[in-house]
Amino acid sequence: MKKPKLVRWTPPQTGLYLKVDGASKGNPGFSGSGGCIRDSKGCIRLGFAFFYGQGDSLTAKTRALYDGLRLADQHGFHISNVFSDSLVLVQSFKTNRCPSWKCTWWWREASSLLRESSVQLHHVYRETNRVADALAVYACNIHGSSIFHSLSSLPSVCKVPAVLDKAGLPSVRLL
Repeated sequence: MKKPKLVRWTPPQTGLYLKVDGASKGNPGFSGSGGCIRDSKGCIRLGFAFFYGQGDSLTAKTRALYDGLRLADQHGFHISNVFSDSLVLVQSFKTNRCPSWKCTWWWREASSLLRESSVQLHHVYRETNRVADALAVYACNIHGSSIFHSLSSLPSVCKVPAVLDKAGLPSVRLL
């Protein structure tokens, strides 16, 4: 029997962090990614929702990591930590083994960006990655891509998760 556990997101004390996720409707199916760069107070500095077309979820999650790191670099944001709810993806970088031939190009590019910037990649529970998840699903649903520069510019379906995340309200996870 699974036990409920309260989990909550706690941002790093200093610096900027990136949270990413990918989604696929059908796996394979329409896929996309989402992510946001936040500061230590939880304020959104940049968000993205990118539609990729047909694909699988692991490739979308890998592309989300690559796209988030690339956007941070393009906008001059120095990221200290990256968070993903994909244990497979995080472990692949710890073991230096690409998890699937389908995502090889993006995995190698993300690996290079992680090494160059000395960014730490961490696994988090899905319940603490709500904003990135909502943005990835949003990209899949609208079949489009967007960049957001503040909380107010996020799509309405992503604003509630962003506010709850910033407030530090816990979620229930069954372990």
